[in-house]
Amino acid sequence: MTAGTSFLSGSAPASSAPVKATALIAGCGAALLAVRMDSPAITAVGALLVASPLLLMFLAAPTTVFDAVLVSCTVAGALVAATPINVGFRLYPLDLLLSLAVVVAIAQAAEWPTAAPSVRAWLITISLGLVGVAALVHGLRSHNPLPDALGTFRRMLVYPVASFWIFTIFLRQPDALVRMRRLLLWSAIFLCLLAAYRVAAGTGYAAEVYAGPGNVTRYLSFTEVLGVTYGGILALTMSALATDAKGRWLAAAAFAVFTLAVIASNYRTAWVAYAGGMMLAGVILGLRTPRAAFRLLGIGVVLVIAVLVLMLITPLGPLIEEKFSAANLVETGSWRLASWLKAFSVFREHPFFGVGMGYQHVFFRPSADWQSVVLNQGNDIHNDFLWLLVNTGLIGLAILLATWLVVVKRGLGVARRAREWDEKVMAIGSLSQLTVVGLTASFQPTISLGAAGVSLGLIAAILANPQVRSLADSPVPVSQ
Repeated sequence: MTAGTSFLSGSAPASSAPVKATALIAGCGAALLAVRMDSPAITAVGALLVASPLLLMFLAAPTTVFDAVLVSCTVAGALVAATPINVGFRLYPLDLLLSLAVVVAIAQAAEWPTAAPSVRAWLITISLGLVGVAALVHGLRSHNPLPDALGTFRRMLVYPVASFWIFTIFLRQPDALVRMRRLLLWSAIFLCLLAAYRVAAGTGYAAEVYAGPGNVTRYLSFTEVLGVTYGGILALTMSALATDAKGRWLAAAAFAVFTLAVIASNYRTAWVAYAGGMMLAGVILGLRTPRAAFRLLGIGVVLVIAVLVLMLITPLGPLIEEKFSAANLVETGSWRLASWLKAFSVFREHPFFGVGMGYQHVFFRPSADWQSVVLNQGNDIHNDFLWLLVNTGLIGLAILLATWLVVVKRGLGVARRAREWDEKVMAIGSLSQLTVVGLTASFQPTISLGAAGVSLGLIAAILANPQVRSLADSPVPVSQ
Protein backbone atom coordinates (compact mmCIF):
# COMPACT_ATOMS: atom_id res chain seq x y z
CA MET A 1 0.00 0.00 0.00
CA THR A 2 1.37 3.38 -0.97
CA ALA A 3 1.73 6.33 1.34
CA GLY A 4 -1.19 8.17 -0.17
CA THR A 5 -3.66 5.29 0.08
CA SER A 6 -6.61 5.66 2.41
CA PHE A 7 -10.09 4.38 2.96
CA LEU A 8 -11.27 6.82 0.28
CA SER A 9 -9.34 4.98 -2.44
CA GLY A 10 -9.51 1.49 -3.78
CA SER A 11 -11.53 -0.51 -6.21
CA ALA A 12 -14.69 -0.60 -4.12
CA PRO A 13 -17.10 2.32 -4.45
CA ALA A 14 -16.57 4.92 -1.77
CA SER A 15 -19.37 5.24 0.75
CA SER A 16 -21.27 8.52 0.77
CA ALA A 17 -21.72 8.37 4.56
CA PRO A 18 -18.45 10.24 5.37
CA VAL A 19 -19.35 12.96 2.87
CA LYS A 20 -22.86 13.37 4.26
CA ALA A 21 -21.62 13.41 7.85
CA THR A 22 -18.99 16.01 7.02
CA ALA A 23 -21.56 18.18 5.23
CA LEU A 24 -23.82 17.99 8.29
CA ILE A 25 -20.96 19.00 10.58
CA ALA A 26 -20.10 21.93 8.30
CA GLY A 27 -23.77 22.98 8.35
CA CYS A 28 -23.74 23.03 12.15
CA GLY A 29 -20.65 25.22 12.03
CA ALA A 30 -22.35 27.62 9.64
CA ALA A 31 -25.30 27.81 12.02
CA LEU A 32 -23.02 28.70 14.91
CA LEU A 33 -21.40 31.45 12.86
CA ALA A 34 -24.85 32.76 11.88
CA VAL A 35 -25.77 33.18 15.53
CA ARG A 36 -23.00 35.79 15.78
CA MET A 37 -22.60 35.47 19.49
CA ASP A 38 -20.03 37.64 21.24
CA SER A 39 -18.08 34.65 22.53
CA PRO A 40 -14.89 34.19 20.48
CA ALA A 41 -14.88 30.51 21.48
CA ILE A 42 -18.24 29.96 19.72
CA THR A 43 -16.92 31.70 16.62
CA ALA A 44 -13.76 29.56 16.64
CA VAL A 45 -15.73 26.32 16.99
CA GLY A 46 -18.03 27.36 14.16
CA ALA A 47 -15.09 28.17 11.89
CA LEU A 48 -13.49 24.78 12.63
CA LEU A 49 -16.72 22.94 11.85
CA VAL A 50 -17.16 24.81 8.58
CA ALA A 51 -13.61 23.83 7.62
CA SER A 52 -14.22 20.16 8.45
CA PRO A 53 -14.64 19.10 4.75
CA LEU A 54 -10.88 19.66 4.47
CA LEU A 55 -10.52 16.57 6.66
CA LEU A 56 -11.65 14.36 3.76
CA MET A 57 -8.87 15.79 1.62
CA PHE A 58 -6.25 15.08 4.29
CA LEU A 59 -7.59 11.57 4.82
CA ALA A 60 -7.05 10.97 1.11
CA ALA A 61 -3.36 11.98 1.50
CA PRO A 62 -2.47 11.19 5.13
CA THR A 63 1.27 11.44 4.61
CA THR A 64 0.83 15.17 3.99
CA VAL A 65 -0.46 15.62 7.54
CA PHE A 66 2.42 13.70 9.13
CA ASP A 67 4.92 15.64 7.03
CA ALA A 68 3.28 18.91 8.12
CA VAL A 69 3.61 18.03 11.82
CA LEU A 70 7.29 17.10 11.48
CA VAL A 71 8.35 20.01 9.27
CA SER A 72 6.31 22.75 10.99
CA CYS A 73 7.60 21.81 14.46
CA THR A 74 11.19 21.62 13.17
CA VAL A 75 11.20 24.75 11.03
CA ALA A 76 8.51 26.95 12.61
CA GLY A 77 8.27 25.70 16.20
CA ALA A 78 8.12 29.18 17.70
CA LEU A 79 5.26 30.08 15.36
CA VAL A 80 3.04 27.03 15.78
CA ALA A 81 3.67 26.39 19.49
CA ALA A 82 4.23 29.85 21.00
CA THR A 83 1.80 32.09 19.11
CA PRO A 84 -1.63 31.83 20.76
CA ILE A 85 -4.92 32.41 18.98
CA ASN A 86 -7.35 34.39 21.12
CA VAL A 87 -10.62 32.42 21.27
CA GLY A 88 -11.39 33.07 24.91
CA PHE A 89 -8.60 30.69 25.90
CA ARG A 90 -5.10 29.91 24.64
CA LEU A 91 -5.35 27.96 21.40
CA TYR A 92 -2.19 27.36 19.40
CA PRO A 93 -1.79 26.35 15.76
CA LEU A 94 -0.02 23.23 17.01
CA ASP A 95 -3.19 22.19 18.85
CA LEU A 96 -5.14 22.23 15.59
CA LEU A 97 -2.37 20.49 13.65
CA LEU A 98 -2.01 17.67 16.18
CA SER A 99 -5.79 17.25 16.44
CA LEU A 100 -5.96 16.78 12.67
CA ALA A 101 -3.00 14.38 12.75
CA VAL A 102 -4.63 12.30 15.51
CA VAL A 103 -7.83 11.92 13.47
CA VAL A 104 -5.85 10.93 10.38
CA ALA A 105 -3.69 8.51 12.39
CA ILE A 106 -6.77 6.78 13.84
CA ALA A 107 -8.27 6.49 10.36
CA GLN A 108 -5.04 5.06 8.94
CA ALA A 109 -4.24 2.66 11.78
CA ALA A 110 -6.33 -0.06 10.16
CA GLU A 111 -5.06 0.77 6.66
CA TRP A 112 -1.37 0.29 7.49
CA PRO A 113 -1.30 -3.11 9.25
CA THR A 114 1.57 -4.06 11.48
CA ALA A 115 2.35 -6.01 14.62
CA ALA A 116 -0.01 -5.56 17.54
CA PRO A 117 0.81 -2.48 19.64
CA SER A 118 3.01 -3.15 22.64
CA VAL A 119 1.11 -3.63 25.87
CA ARG A 120 3.94 -1.84 27.64
CA ALA A 121 3.46 1.22 25.42
CA TRP A 122 -0.23 1.37 26.25
CA LEU A 123 0.41 0.93 29.98
CA ILE A 124 3.01 3.70 29.95
CA THR A 125 0.63 5.99 28.06
CA ILE A 126 -2.19 5.35 30.53
CA SER A 127 0.16 5.85 33.50
CA LEU A 128 1.44 9.15 32.14
CA GLY A 129 -2.11 10.26 31.47
CA LEU A 130 -3.20 9.50 35.03
CA VAL A 131 -0.18 11.27 36.51
CA GLY A 132 -0.76 14.26 34.24
CA VAL A 133 -4.44 14.58 35.12
CA ALA A 134 -3.62 14.26 38.83
CA ALA A 135 -0.97 16.99 38.55
CA LEU A 136 -3.40 19.19 36.60
CA VAL A 137 -6.11 18.81 39.25
CA HIS A 138 -3.53 19.42 41.98
CA GLY A 139 -2.44 22.61 40.24
CA LEU A 140 -6.01 23.89 39.97
CA ARG A 141 -6.65 23.08 43.64
CA SER A 142 -3.48 25.03 44.46
CA HIS A 143 -5.10 28.04 42.70
CA ASN A 144 -2.67 28.04 39.79
CA PRO A 145 -4.19 29.92 36.82
CA LEU A 146 -6.23 27.65 34.54
CA PRO A 147 -4.56 28.82 31.26
CA ASP A 148 -1.09 28.16 32.70
CA ALA A 149 -2.13 24.78 34.11
CA LEU A 150 -3.57 23.68 30.77
CA GLY A 151 -0.52 25.03 28.93
CA THR A 152 1.86 23.05 31.14
CA PHE A 153 -0.29 19.94 30.76
CA ARG A 154 -0.15 20.21 26.98
CA ARG A 155 3.59 20.86 26.76
CA MET A 156 4.59 18.28 29.35
CA LEU A 157 2.37 15.37 28.32
CA VAL A 158 -0.16 15.92 25.53
CA TYR A 159 2.27 17.03 22.83
CA PRO A 160 4.92 14.30 23.41
CA VAL A 161 2.45 11.44 23.94
CA ALA A 162 0.18 12.39 21.03
CA SER A 163 3.21 12.84 18.77
CA PHE A 164 4.57 9.46 19.81
CA TRP A 165 1.42 7.66 18.67
CA ILE A 166 1.07 9.79 15.53
CA PHE A 167 4.59 8.95 14.36
CA THR A 168 4.21 5.33 15.47
CA ILE A 169 1.39 5.06 12.92
CA PHE A 170 3.47 6.94 10.36
CA LEU A 171 6.33 4.46 10.79
CA ARG A 172 4.08 1.66 9.52
CA GLN A 173 4.51 2.96 5.99
CA PRO A 174 7.13 1.46 3.70
CA ASP A 175 10.36 3.49 3.78
CA ALA A 176 9.02 5.77 6.54
CA LEU A 177 12.50 6.16 8.05
CA VAL A 178 13.93 7.25 4.71
CA ARG A 179 11.21 9.88 4.42
CA MET A 180 11.79 11.09 8.00
CA ARG A 181 15.53 11.37 7.47
CA ARG A 182 15.09 13.39 4.30
CA LEU A 183 12.50 15.69 5.89
CA LEU A 184 14.77 16.36 8.87
CA LEU A 185 17.76 17.09 6.63
CA TRP A 186 15.82 19.40 4.31
CA SER A 187 14.35 21.19 7.34
CA ALA A 188 17.87 21.73 8.68
CA ILE A 189 18.98 23.06 5.28
CA PHE A 190 16.09 25.53 5.24
CA LEU A 191 17.00 26.71 8.75
CA CYS A 192 20.61 27.23 7.64
CA LEU A 193 19.37 29.42 4.78
CA LEU A 194 17.18 31.32 7.26
CA ALA A 195 20.16 31.90 9.56
CA ALA A 196 22.28 33.07 6.61
CA TYR A 197 19.58 35.54 5.61
CA ARG A 198 19.36 36.94 9.14
CA VAL A 199 23.14 37.28 9.34
CA ALA A 200 23.26 39.07 5.97
CA ALA A 201 20.33 41.34 6.88
CA GLY A 202 21.69 41.96 10.38
CA THR A 203 18.24 41.48 11.87
CA GLY A 204 18.66 38.49 14.15
CA TYR A 205 15.88 36.48 15.75
CA ALA A 206 13.61 38.47 18.10
CA ALA A 207 16.24 41.20 18.23
CA GLU A 208 14.25 43.30 20.70
CA VAL A 209 14.38 40.50 23.28
CA TYR A 210 18.18 40.39 23.24
CA ALA A 211 18.80 44.13 23.11
CA GLY A 212 19.57 44.46 26.83
CA PRO A 213 23.00 44.76 28.47
CA GLY A 214 25.11 41.63 28.30
CA ASN A 215 23.09 40.07 25.49
CA VAL A 216 24.20 39.31 21.94
CA THR A 217 22.33 38.78 18.70
CA ARG A 218 20.80 35.36 18.06
CA TYR A 219 20.19 34.30 14.49
CA LEU A 220 17.91 31.35 15.22
CA SER A 221 15.28 30.61 17.85
CA PHE A 222 16.17 27.82 20.24
CA THR A 223 13.62 25.49 18.65
CA GLU A 224 15.20 26.20 15.27
CA VAL A 225 18.66 25.43 16.66
CA LEU A 226 17.44 22.01 17.81
CA GLY A 227 16.27 21.31 14.26
CA VAL A 228 19.75 22.11 12.95
CA THR A 229 21.50 19.97 15.57
CA TYR A 230 19.30 17.00 14.59
CA GLY A 231 20.29 17.48 10.95
CA GLY A 232 23.96 17.91 11.87
CA ILE A 233 24.14 14.71 13.92
CA LEU A 234 22.30 12.76 11.21
CA ALA A 235 24.76 14.09 8.61
CA LEU A 236 27.74 13.13 10.77
CA THR A 237 26.38 9.63 11.33
CA MET A 238 25.66 9.26 7.61
CA SER A 239 29.24 10.25 6.83
CA ALA A 240 30.64 7.69 9.26
CA LEU A 241 28.44 4.88 7.95
CA ALA A 242 28.66 5.77 4.25
CA THR A 243 29.80 2.94 2.01
CA ASP A 244 31.17 5.15 -0.77
CA ALA A 245 33.54 8.13 -0.80
CA LYS A 246 31.09 10.46 -2.53
CA GLY A 247 28.35 9.90 0.02
CA ARG A 248 30.85 10.22 2.87
CA TRP A 249 32.17 13.61 1.79
CA LEU A 250 28.76 14.96 0.79
CA ALA A 251 27.43 14.14 4.26
CA ALA A 252 30.57 15.64 5.83
CA ALA A 253 30.02 18.88 3.90
CA ALA A 254 26.41 19.01 5.12
CA PHE A 255 27.65 18.46 8.67
CA ALA A 256 30.05 21.40 8.31
CA VAL A 257 27.26 23.69 7.10
CA PHE A 258 24.94 22.63 9.93
CA THR A 259 27.71 23.12 12.49
CA LEU A 260 28.32 26.62 11.14
CA ALA A 261 24.63 27.45 11.68
CA VAL A 262 24.66 26.04 15.23
CA ILE A 263 27.65 28.19 16.15
CA ALA A 264 26.15 31.26 14.45
CA SER A 265 22.95 30.83 16.49
CA ASN A 266 24.90 32.21 19.49
CA TYR A 267 23.56 29.84 22.14
CA ARG A 268 26.30 28.56 24.42
CA THR A 269 24.08 25.76 25.70
CA ALA A 270 23.45 24.59 22.13
CA TRP A 271 27.22 24.47 21.47
CA VAL A 272 27.89 22.31 24.52
CA ALA A 273 24.90 20.05 23.89
CA TYR A 274 25.81 19.62 20.21
CA ALA A 275 29.29 18.52 21.22
CA GLY A 276 27.76 16.07 23.71
CA GLY A 277 25.48 14.62 21.04
CA MET A 278 28.42 14.13 18.67
CA MET A 279 30.39 12.39 21.43
CA LEU A 280 27.55 9.94 22.08
CA ALA A 281 27.23 9.23 18.36
CA GLY A 282 30.97 8.50 18.31
CA VAL A 283 30.73 6.14 21.28
CA ILE A 284 27.85 4.17 19.74
CA LEU A 285 29.63 3.96 16.40
CA GLY A 286 32.84 2.96 18.17
CA LEU A 287 31.10 0.05 19.88
CA ARG A 288 29.47 -0.96 16.62
CA THR A 289 32.19 -0.28 14.05
CA PRO A 290 35.55 0.93 15.46
CA ARG A 291 36.88 1.88 12.03
CA ALA A 292 33.89 4.13 11.36
CA ALA A 293 34.30 5.71 14.78
CA PHE A 294 37.92 6.71 14.10
CA ARG A 295 36.85 8.07 10.73
CA LEU A 296 34.08 10.03 12.47
CA LEU A 297 36.54 11.41 15.03
CA GLY A 298 38.93 12.64 12.35
CA ILE A 299 36.22 14.21 10.19
CA GLY A 300 34.56 15.84 13.20
CA VAL A 301 37.74 17.38 14.62
CA VAL A 302 38.91 18.75 11.27
CA LEU A 303 35.55 20.21 10.31
CA VAL A 304 34.78 21.76 13.71
CA ILE A 305 38.20 23.46 13.84
CA ALA A 306 37.80 24.68 10.25
CA VAL A 307 34.33 26.09 10.97
CA LEU A 308 35.53 27.86 14.13
CA VAL A 309 38.49 29.44 12.33
CA LEU A 310 36.24 30.50 9.46
CA MET A 311 33.77 32.15 11.81
CA LEU A 312 36.39 33.93 13.88
CA ILE A 313 37.76 35.72 10.81
CA THR A 314 34.27 36.84 9.71
CA PRO A 315 32.02 39.51 11.28
CA LEU A 316 30.57 36.72 13.45
CA GLY A 317 33.86 36.50 15.35
CA PRO A 318 33.23 39.55 17.60
CA LEU A 319 29.77 38.18 18.43
CA ILE A 320 31.26 34.90 19.64
CA GLU A 321 33.83 36.78 21.73
CA GLU A 322 31.05 38.93 23.21
CA LYS A 323 29.14 35.78 24.10
CA PHE A 324 31.98 34.84 26.46
CA SER A 325 32.50 38.36 27.78
CA ALA A 326 32.48 38.92 31.54
CA ALA A 327 29.32 41.06 31.33
CA ASN A 328 27.39 38.38 29.46
CA LEU A 329 28.55 35.55 31.71
CA VAL A 330 27.72 37.48 34.89
CA GLU A 331 24.32 38.58 33.59
CA THR A 332 23.13 35.17 32.43
CA GLY A 333 24.84 33.30 35.28
CA SER A 334 23.27 35.41 38.03
CA TRP A 335 19.85 35.15 36.37
CA ARG A 336 19.99 31.36 36.23
CA LEU A 337 21.37 31.00 39.76
CA ALA A 338 18.61 33.15 41.26
CA SER A 339 15.96 31.30 39.23
CA TRP A 340 17.23 27.85 40.19
CA LEU A 341 17.53 28.69 43.89
CA LYS A 342 13.94 29.92 43.97
CA ALA A 343 12.64 26.86 42.10
CA PHE A 344 14.59 24.50 44.38
CA SER A 345 13.17 26.20 47.47
CA VAL A 346 9.64 25.67 46.11
CA PHE A 347 10.45 22.02 45.42
CA ARG A 348 11.75 21.53 48.97
CA GLU A 349 8.41 22.76 50.30
CA HIS A 350 6.46 20.36 48.03
CA PRO A 351 8.86 17.46 47.35
CA PHE A 352 6.57 14.58 46.41
CA PHE A 353 3.76 16.04 44.29
CA GLY A 354 5.05 19.54 43.55
CA VAL A 355 2.70 22.52 43.44
CA GLY A 356 0.75 21.11 40.50
CA MET A 357 0.72 22.19 36.89
CA GLY A 358 0.62 25.89 36.12
CA TYR A 359 3.32 27.03 38.55
CA GLN A 360 4.02 30.77 38.41
CA HIS A 361 7.76 31.39 38.71
CA VAL A 362 8.43 34.64 40.59
CA PHE A 363 11.90 35.51 41.88
CA PHE A 364 14.30 38.38 42.47
CA ARG A 365 17.64 38.64 40.68
CA PRO A 366 20.47 41.17 40.72
CA SER A 367 20.28 43.97 38.17
CA ALA A 368 22.86 44.25 35.40
CA ASP A 369 24.86 46.85 37.34
CA TRP A 370 24.46 44.98 40.64
CA GLN A 371 23.07 48.11 42.28
CA SER A 372 19.52 46.83 42.79
CA VAL A 373 17.30 43.78 42.43
CA VAL A 374 14.80 43.04 39.66
CA LEU A 375 11.52 41.10 39.93
CA ASN A 376 11.11 38.36 37.33
CA GLN A 377 7.78 36.67 36.73
CA GLY A 378 6.77 33.96 34.27
CA ASN A 379 6.93 30.21 33.77
CA ASP A 380 10.52 29.74 32.57
CA ILE A 381 12.95 28.37 35.16
CA HIS A 382 15.75 27.72 32.62
CA ASN A 383 16.12 24.19 33.91
CA ASP A 384 13.44 21.78 32.72
CA PHE A 385 14.25 19.16 35.32
CA LEU A 386 13.50 21.70 38.04
CA TRP A 387 10.40 22.64 36.02
CA LEU A 388 9.26 19.01 36.20
CA LEU A 389 10.07 18.78 39.91
CA VAL A 390 8.18 21.95 40.79
CA ASN A 391 5.11 21.02 38.73
CA THR A 392 4.89 17.27 39.44
CA GLY A 393 7.31 16.55 42.32
CA LEU A 394 9.61 13.57 42.69
CA ILE A 395 6.85 11.14 41.75
CA GLY A 396 6.15 12.80 38.42
CA LEU A 397 9.83 13.22 37.54
CA ALA A 398 10.58 9.58 38.45
CA ILE A 399 7.78 8.27 36.23
CA LEU A 400 8.88 10.42 33.29
CA LEU A 401 12.54 9.45 33.65
CA ALA A 402 11.60 5.75 33.96
CA THR A 403 9.59 6.07 30.74
CA TRP A 404 12.56 7.53 28.89
CA LEU A 405 14.86 4.89 30.37
CA VAL A 406 12.71 2.21 28.74
CA VAL A 407 12.77 4.08 25.42
CA VAL A 408 16.55 4.62 25.52
CA LYS A 409 17.20 0.99 26.41
CA ARG A 410 15.16 -0.15 23.44
CA GLY A 411 16.81 2.43 21.19
CA LEU A 412 20.30 1.22 22.13
CA GLY A 413 19.21 -2.28 21.17
CA VAL A 414 18.00 -1.00 17.81
CA ALA A 415 21.29 0.87 17.23
CA ARG A 416 23.27 -2.33 17.96
CA ARG A 417 21.19 -4.82 16.00
CA ALA A 418 19.89 -2.74 13.07
CA ARG A 419 20.68 -4.24 9.67
CA GLU A 420 19.26 -1.58 7.39
CA TRP A 421 21.38 1.53 6.78
CA ASP A 422 18.59 4.04 7.41
CA GLU A 423 17.57 2.26 10.60
CA LYS A 424 21.13 2.55 11.92
CA VAL A 425 21.40 6.23 11.01
CA MET A 426 18.03 7.19 12.50
CA ALA A 427 18.55 5.20 15.72
CA ILE A 428 22.04 6.60 16.39
CA GLY A 429 21.05 10.11 15.33
CA SER A 430 17.90 10.08 17.47
CA LEU A 431 19.72 8.83 20.56
CA SER A 432 22.32 11.55 20.09
CA GLN A 433 19.66 14.21 19.56
CA LEU A 434 17.98 13.06 22.78
CA THR A 435 21.30 13.76 24.51
CA VAL A 436 21.31 17.25 23.00
CA VAL A 437 17.80 17.88 24.34
CA GLY A 438 18.72 16.57 27.80
CA LEU A 439 21.81 18.76 28.03
CA THR A 440 20.08 21.92 26.83
CA ALA A 441 17.17 21.24 29.19
CA SER A 442 19.59 21.65 32.08
CA PHE A 443 20.24 25.30 31.20
CA GLN A 444 17.51 26.41 28.79
CA PRO A 445 13.73 25.97 28.37
CA THR A 446 13.70 22.98 26.02
CA ILE A 447 11.30 20.21 27.03
CA SER A 448 8.91 22.94 28.14
CA LEU A 449 8.76 24.27 24.56
CA GLY A 450 5.73 22.87 22.76
CA ALA A 451 7.51 22.09 19.49
CA ALA A 452 10.30 20.31 21.38
CA GLY A 453 7.63 18.05 22.88
CA VAL A 454 6.67 16.96 19.38
CA SER A 455 10.33 16.27 18.59
CA LEU A 456 10.57 14.13 21.73
CA GLY A 457 7.51 12.17 20.59
CA LEU A 458 9.19 11.66 17.21
CA ILE A 459 12.42 10.43 18.82
CA ALA A 460 10.51 8.07 21.13
CA ALA A 461 8.57 6.63 18.18
CA ILE A 462 11.77 6.00 16.20
CA LEU A 463 13.58 4.34 19.12
CA ALA A 464 10.62 2.30 20.40
CA ASN A 465 9.47 0.99 17.02
CA PRO A 466 12.17 -1.05 15.29
CA GLN A 467 11.33 -1.60 11.65
CA VAL A 468 9.78 -4.98 10.84
CA ARG A 469 10.30 -6.11 7.28
CA SER A 470 7.12 -8.19 7.12
CA LEU A 471 4.35 -9.37 9.39
CA ALA A 472 5.88 -12.83 9.41
CA ASP A 473 9.09 -11.40 10.90
CA SER A 474 7.25 -9.70 13.75
CA PRO A 475 8.49 -10.71 17.21
CA VAL A 476 5.03 -10.22 18.75
CA PRO A 477 1.64 -11.68 17.82
CA VAL A 478 -0.05 -10.06 14.86
CA SER A 479 -3.70 -9.07 15.05
CA GLN A 480 -5.81 -10.95 12.52
